[in-house]
Amino acid sequence: MVDQGIYIYDKLYQSDSWQTPRRIVIVRQRVQEHLHAPGKQLSLFPEDEIHKGFRYSAYFTNQQYGAIDVWEEL
Repeated sequence: MVDQGIYIYDKLYQSDSWQTPRRIVIVRQRVQEHLHAPGKQLSLFPEDEIHKGFRYSAYFTNQQYGAIDVWEEL
C-alpha cells in the first residue's frame, strides 16, 4: 500500500508478438477515498468484493524508476 487506499504493483510482461518484455505498472485506488481517481472499475466480475469499489489503471513503460515514481510522473 502506497497511501490510504492506493496500491501499486509492477511486473514484466511479454506478449507473444513482442521481441522483449515490457514493464507494466498497475495502480489500484479505492474510490471511497479517492473520488476522482483515474482509471476504470473492473466489469468482468462486478459481484466480486475484492474488486468492488476500486478503479484500476495500467501503464507500460521502459523507465527504470520505481513503480511509485512512474505513477507520480504521469
